[in-house]
Amino acid sequence: NMQDRLDAFLNNPLDYRCEGDNCPSNSSIQHFNMLRPSPFLLVDLIFYQQDFSAAGDGRKRKLNSNCAPLDTIHIPGPGGYTRYHLAGVVVHIGTTTSSAGNHYVSYIKRNNKWYRINDSIVAETTQISNQPYVSLYKLQPQ
Repeated sequence: NMQDRLDAFLNNPLDYRCEGDNCPSNSSIQHFNMLRPSPFLLVDLIFYQQDFSAAGDGRKRKLNSNCAPLDTIHIPGPGGYTRYHLAGVVVHIGTTTSSAGNHYVSYIKRNNKWYRINDSIVAETTQISNQPYVSLYKLQPQ
């Protein structure tokens, strides 16, 4: 689920350092450190894979992975965990990252009701997609 993926990212920093004489100049370490909670948090889980197979064309293709956004996520910060509540979701409709044949739909929570925004059409809904492209979380006051 989404919390497991976030925990894996937050607790397992990526180390791109290189040692030796043939190291590129772009060695780096990726890590997460929250100094103070932000009022909003955007979560972008990567669901694309570049196809470099013999039959592939090198384009990025969407992986249809069900990772439903959670109503609440917990992010480590100063003094413990900070709680965020789901406020919106952007969904990608299509199979690649090219501009041909793709579309985006948003789901926004307002006054405890969900709304689906598809171009100029806004409609109340009870279900949101389980394949978010981007999830927007709002800080939950302590």
